[in-house]
Amino acid sequence: MAIYFGLYKLNANLPRPQNPNDQIKILEAFAAALKMQIQSGDLKEVHEFVDANGGYIISGDISPERLHQNLTAWFPWVTFEVHQTIPTEKAIQNALNAAKMWAGMG
Repeated sequence: MAIYFGLYKLNANLPRPQNPNDQIKILEAFAAALKMQIQSGDLKEVHEFVDANGGYIISGDISPERLHQNLTAWFPWVTFEVHQTIPTEKAIQNALNAAKMWAGMG
C-alpha cells in the first residue's frame, strides 16, 4: 500500500444541465461521493484551486487498485494525474545510499 498525490482537472467540455435544479442535484451527489471517500480514509485531503477548474488530492495508505476504483468513479467529469509518494525520511536515505555507492562507500 502507498500514499498518492494527485492533481485533478474538471472536464469543462461537458455541457451543463439546462435545468438549474439538475445542476444542484449533480453537485450534491458529487459532494456525497467525495465525503464517502474521505470518511473511508481512501482520501486524506482534497483541495480545490481558487480558479475552480481543478485541485489536488492526497490519498490515505491505499492500494493502487483501490485508488483506481475510486478515481474511475469520477470519469468523465474529472481527470487525474497521480503520483505515488514515499516519505521524506526514506527519500533522504535513498539519496544518501546512492551517493555512497557512487563514492565507492556502499
